Amino acid sequence: MNINLISRLIICFFLILFAISCSNEVKNKNNQKEIESSHELMKVGSKSFELDDETAPQSNQFQVFRTKDSLEILTFLNNYNNSIYFYDFESEGFLYKKTYEKEGAHGVGDIFGYHIHNLDSIFIYNYGMSKLFLFNAEENMINSYNLNQSKKYLPAARVATNSPIVVVDNTAYLTGNIAGEYNDETAENRPLLIKLNLVSKEVDYQISYPEIFREGNWGGGQYRWLSHNYNPIDSLLFFSFSVSHDFKFLDLKNGKVFNKYAGSKYIEEIPSISSSKMLNSISKEEIRDHFIINGSYQETGYVPSDNFYFRTVYLPESNYDPAAFNGLQSSMVLLDRYFDVIGETVFGKRSYGTFVISKTGLYLKKFSDNEDAIIFDQFKLMEIEKD
Repeated sequence: MNINLISRLIICFFLILFAISCSNEVKNKNNQKEIESSHELMKVGSKSFELDDETAPQSNQFQVFRTKDSLEILTFLNNYNNSIYFYDFESEGFLYKKTYEKEGAHGVGDIFGYHIHNLDSIFIYNYGMSKLFLFNAEENMINSYNLNQSKKYLPAARVATNSPIVVVDNTAYLTGNIAGEYNDETAENRPLLIKLNLVSKEVDYQISYPEIFREGNWGGGQYRWLSHNYNPIDSLLFFSFSVSHDFKFLDLKNGKVFNKYAGSKYIEEIPSISSSKMLNSISKEEIRDHFIINGSYQETGYVPSDNFYFRTVYLPESNYDPAAFNGLQSSMVLLDRYFDVIGETVFGKRSYGTFVISKTGLYLKKFSDNEDAIIFDQFKLMEIEKD
């Protein structure tokens, strides 16, 4: 036999052995799930916002902001016409829309996200360009920022209700990731938090996936999603990772990073995919099925009016049948201001999508067949009455 051929076969053999050795399934167990609930979410009202002929109710970004005279405004992104719509949140009436040019001196391309710091400081995000644009009240561009800095696994910012642009002082915070599983991933070379200095335009990075992500193969898709939000009272950014039973917090006052348990009593463990990152032989359908069958953690937020954190959970679908699948059942884990789990409220399948937070509390967007309106149900945190 040719010596070169033998050498190649030996190399292939050891590569296969290495790949197999890297394919061990990792199980992230929930060791604190037996917590007695003291609170739950109760529906106390609803709001409906009528749409025009150019708007579908499927927007993935909403924001309620307060004007200088304390008027609350609901806004949402219409990707179809590159516009942000404005409604009076209390009366539910349409106010106006701001449309942004795709080309020209003030062109931003296709809008993928936004943040209204105030009416004279509106941030527009373009995913493809990896750029953030700042507009004034007259819809004139007054600045632009390049987020595409050098990093091996650059976090491509994703802006939505559950991963908003957070502006504190002269810094904008965004999170993002790239799909895929990489054998050489480290906490340093795959960051998730983008810190943009709005004065110098310098970009820095912080926060990485928990260690469990580097120990197993998570498919590189849905399980790599993350959500973040902000508690303005305590100056805390917090992060929800799909397979982690903990919240991760970043204290903007002192830079301290810490974890707090925020797991669901309905998830005992979340296993990784039992195939090697190196071989990468698993199909998109298998990754999707694994995600649905085992459950995950998703959206997160903080409600100042009731002083609580929440975390959306996609509950495990143990009897999952792709042919008969009609949506995920979800719950919300509830934590008080001191990071203690105080309850978990379960919703029906396809009940609610994203959310907005108002001075009057938490509003969950209903899944609805109504194409002419966006409907939110209002929920309040209630103490469970003991028998």
